[in-house]
Amino acid sequence: MSTHRLAVISGDGIGPEVIACAEGAIEAASRRFGFKIDVTDYDLGSRRYLSTGEVLPDSVLAELAGHDAILLGAVGTPAVPPGVLERGLLLKLRFEFDLYVNFRPVKLYPGVPSPIAGLTPERCDLEVMRENTEGLYSGSGGFLHKGTAVEIANQNSVNTRMGTERIDLLQFDAWSYADPTWLDCLFWLQDLKEEGLIGHLGLANFDTAHLRIALTSGIDIVSNQVSYSLIDQRARGGMADLCLEHGIKL
Repeated sequence: MSTHRLAVISGDGIGPEVIACAEGAIEAASRRFGFKIDVTDYDLGSRRYLSTGEVLPDSVLAELAGHDAILLGAVGTPAVPPGVLERGLLLKLRFEFDLYVNFRPVKLYPGVPSPIAGLTPERCDLEVMRENTEGLYSGSGGFLHKGTAVEIANQNSVNTRMGTERIDLLQFDAWSYADPTWLDCLFWLQDLKEEGLIGHLGLANFDTAHLRIALTSGIDIVSNQVSYSLIDQRARGGMADLCLEHGIKL
């Protein structure tokens, strides 16, 4: 049974309450899918800053780097000046670990009311992917004529080609299997391969069932790039066996 190291930063306000529920969900997942969680709690946020003046010491950052994942709750209280925790904790974690994607699932569950009139679970199942270390998060900006009557401030949104392309690639790889055209797209790519217009077909984020469908449909696949985390463990078991059987790099 594999063990995953999880760093927990409960944060402030509603943070500890939300994190407690998240930890309960992870524990339930560990029992169901057969893995263990080694949890380390870190006292980072308003309380630590107000008592010691520290936000995220380099020694703690080094410890966090040794974990498989970080579970982060809401941080900040009115007692802490704006920007201190945002820049010193949230943005520092993003830039130090290159957490480049801001991934926000939006799902309405049955029986849960919505402020949008008439909205049903069938019509509310979205996955929003956006920048997390670029755009307005880049911190580019400043002041001109500061301290004078004509003082102005500016903030720049910086989006690089690399930054936008890797977000686009992640979005492209997030297949929606409910739409049967995903298989049509693979047939089209297979035709291009047979015409010599592309060399090889590599996939990303395919689960075992849909990878098997693609293979039995005659699609020549050389690789399947799948994320591996506490929650997403598709690379284990049947996925590895299927890839080994067909000579697919995993």
